[in-house]
Amino acid sequence: ISFLVAIVVGLILITFSLPALVGLLKEYGGELPFATKLLIDTSDFLLTYRLHIAVSALGGTVALMSYLRTPQGAKMRDRVLLRVPVAGTVLLHSNVFNLTATFSTLLEAGVPPVEALGLSKESLNNVVLQERLEKVIAEASEGTRLGPAFQQHWPSPPLLSQGIITGELSGNLPTALHSLAEYYEQVTTRAVSGATELIQPAVILMVGGFVGFIAVAVIAGIYSTIGSVK
Repeated sequence: ISFLVAIVVGLILITFSLPALVGLLKEYGGELPFATKLLIDTSDFLLTYRLHIAVSALGGTVALMSYLRTPQGAKMRDRVLLRVPVAGTVLLHSNVFNLTATFSTLLEAGVPPVEALGLSKESLNNVVLQERLEKVIAEASEGTRLGPAFQQHWPSPPLLSQGIITGELSGNLPTALHSLAEYYEQVTTRAVSGATELIQPAVILMVGGFVGFIAVAVIAGIYSTIGSVK
């Protein structure tokens, strides 16, 4: 919200306030600083092509949203999300928590493992991870144990497959899954807290840099113009 407000304020300054100041700066002449020239050029560009920019932005947004609703688009989006620093880790761990918590509950209720895995797939909100689980289900349906199937098709995080292997060997898979769910719930909570702490200063720096550049460019132009007046 802070970043969007800064963008709106910056656009108002560039498109409405700055043009009124440009006439004054040009009237008195003088050599304008580079930052002021860049800001003026940006303002002229936005004013000249504002309709084209608005139509292009709207058309691009509609096209992107339509593509993301397709299976290929959803898969590309979810693959990219898993590779985003910090956010990808949070997404992966939260999905592992959903999977292990749902799977353990279904097993404790007496649902067969393969069927329980199929039902647990609905708890995943990432297409790429759903495809991984489908491969695990296919392997398990052919008689492969769950641990090796997860180790082959869902290798990251490795603790998931290791915990399932341990649960199968001990004959107490629901308890092992429940422990994994508790662990990844804590990991996800810590990761979200860490991401929030990183985002706050990053947004402040971006907002400060954006607004600060506009302010410096305007003030530098004014001082340059005043200095040229004799």
